[in-house]
Amino acid sequence: MKTVAFKSLGCKLNQYEIQALREGFLKHGFSEVESSGSADYYILNTCTVTHGADREARSLIRSFHRKNENAQIIVTGCYADAKPEDLKAMTGVSLVVDNKEKNQILFKVTGIEETREEESPFFKDGVSYFEEKSKAFLKVQDGCNYFCTFCKIPYVRGRLVSRTEESIIEEAKRLIQYGYEELVLSGVCLGSYGRDLFKENRLVELLEKLLKLPGRFRIRLSSIDPRDTPVAIAKLMADSEKLCRHLHLSLQSGSNRVLKLMRRGYTKEEYADRVHEIRQIVPKIGLTTDVIVGFPGEDDACFEETRSFLNTIGFHHIHLFPYSEREGTKAVGLTEKVSPQVAKKRLQILKADLNTQMRVYLERFLHRELEVLVEAKLTQE
Repeated sequence: MKTVAFKSLGCKLNQYEIQALREGFLKHGFSEVESSGSADYYILNTCTVTHGADREARSLIRSFHRKNENAQIIVTGCYADAKPEDLKAMTGVSLVVDNKEKNQILFKVTGIEETREEESPFFKDGVSYFEEKSKAFLKVQDGCNYFCTFCKIPYVRGRLVSRTEESIIEEAKRLIQYGYEELVLSGVCLGSYGRDLFKENRLVELLEKLLKLPGRFRIRLSSIDPRDTPVAIAKLMADSEKLCRHLHLSLQSGSNRVLKLMRRGYTKEEYADRVHEIRQIVPKIGLTTDVIVGFPGEDDACFEETRSFLNTIGFHHIHLFPYSEREGTKAVGLTEKVSPQVAKKRLQILKADLNTQMRVYLERFLHRELEVLVEAKLTQE
């Protein structure tokens, strides 16, 4: 029996996709082993959001080869799409597969005709379970049409492609029946769901159908663009206990000058207005976001503008990233670069501010009894 190890880097979509690959390989006679050990096949699903993600992928490939020099190392994902020749040149790599052919990996390895799929960002059989996880990711779309100046994802994931409602609902039913009590709707540009199929965004309509499914479960939304966040989502949260009262509204900067350079398509005032509308409906909603620090053109005034804006909104968590220049994006041509030292100092300032915001948010739940989903068990030695 051939052994196979799986490793995924980056976003929830990658985790979903590696699970779909896992189920396919195990169904066709492979035995899974940990990626930290020796395997006949290693399948690595990569990320390329930052230089650090690229570096981690290369490091893993080298470690796989050290564990078994005869292993077949198969690399896929966004880094494989962006730099296929670089990866093919690495010792031990036997196959590099782009995102559009990711669902063909099992066929490429086995040659079994029934495993052949049409070119698609989706897997025909979807997923049924997530090993040792209490929540399940549910992929509803792929790709993005926005082309922000800092982002490489539209170039490696392609344009928006939405999954059919029928296949999403069937997979949701299967995961609920398997016992998952939280489904996390995931996509590259989640709020744009349906625009290619129906000529309009249809995330709210999809949610309405999912929330009507029988069973004990809740639905959480992964990251969503503020441009694609209708107030109707907040109304669904207010009306249904099954929809988690949390939104990850990706901001990236609190400076209008920087937002324009990023080509984000909204101002900080428009963002704040949307947050205000949502909080009018769900006052205690949890809000998280992403912020890039050190983007070209972010001078001291822009940074202070961002800092002030973040404190005004009051997020309970912020994913803070130093700007990472990505080849092929529009931001590469921007001048007014920010030094790594300055970006690091700004990150430290925002992290200190965030600690205060988190405490303010969490104190609102003191002396309250809440239902929680256990995600991990702590063991004592």
